[in-house]
Amino acid sequence: MSPKPNMSRPNVSGETPIQVVHISDIHVDLSYEAGASYSCNKNICCRPYTSSDEPGNNSYPAGPYGNPACDTPLSLEESLYRAIDALVPDRAFTIFTGDIVEGAVWLVSENEVGNDINSAYSTMKSLNLGSVYGVVGNHDAAPVNSFPPPAVDTSYSTQFVYNSLSTNWDSWIGSSSAADAAANYGCYSVLHDSTSLRIISINTNFWYKENFWMYESTMERDPAGILAWLVSELEAAETAGERVWLLGHMPMGASDAFHDHSEYFDQIIRRFDATIVATFFGHTHKDEFEISYSDYTNQTSATANMVAYIAPALTPTSGNPTFRVYSVDPVTFAILDYSVYYTNISSPNYQDGPTW
Repeated sequence: MSPKPNMSRPNVSGETPIQVVHISDIHVDLSYEAGASYSCNKNICCRPYTSSDEPGNNSYPAGPYGNPACDTPLSLEESLYRAIDALVPDRAFTIFTGDIVEGAVWLVSENEVGNDINSAYSTMKSLNLGSVYGVVGNHDAAPVNSFPPPAVDTSYSTQFVYNSLSTNWDSWIGSSSAADAAANYGCYSVLHDSTSLRIISINTNFWYKENFWMYESTMERDPAGILAWLVSELEAAETAGERVWLLGHMPMGASDAFHDHSEYFDQIIRRFDATIVATFFGHTHKDEFEISYSDYTNQTSATANMVAYIAPALTPTSGNPTFRVYSVDPVTFAILDYSVYYTNISSPNYQDGPTW
């Protein structure tokens, strides 16, 4: 990395904020069946795994809009997008921090992954979600978590995932950035419209402890060269005076991340903390945030240098279906505030249609 220049973050402009939506971990189950049993011995239910699970043959029929024992039905996904369009009609854009595919991981095939990705993004477009900046999640592969870096000698490839995402993102990020996403393991960098805000989307799966392709006898410090690519993009953004939102799936301060790669990432954050506005993740299915520090032995407001905004999930397996809306400075793109919207899945009227 180049030496850190003497620069600081700009002050907020005081102008009228814009709104940006954050959704994550939608985990849509296209095999969900209303009336199928929500009581089963699998990690997700509401599917006719056996004849006794089928609609009409069980004592625990799932409603049309989902159940806490089951991943997201298409009806709930559509309800989410309609709610966003109704509640946040003036949104500037939406960020989606990954995980489309449902949780019946022992059944997921490459064909299902491709179909699930295409269905999710087609539904976003058909229900007028507007511009969406996405990332690749750890579930968005078959087998789950399986993202071999190019240095690993294997005939298995997740290129089909990157190609599918590239095709679906093209209309939002442009053909050049979409081509970059296909060639660069799902990573891309693009300016939002005609602003100074640069969106950088990274594939965090190469730093994930459950990506077993990473357990080589000599572990790579920078699998697929993503950290080096990220540094080059940030250096160019810094030179151009751009502001950067950094998107990924897995929070790099989470215990799911390899310790060394988390440290390398944090070094990048410390170097570019005047250019990166904030980082955005999902994966944990929790409504939370993380704070990075320039000095971890003295964790105070004076040494805090970055916030990771971690969005909760849509899937009912993690509680009430949820999305976030950020209030954003239109000049500096700083996060000023955010609101969390949810629908109460425990409401006696929930199955009549979610109220957000």
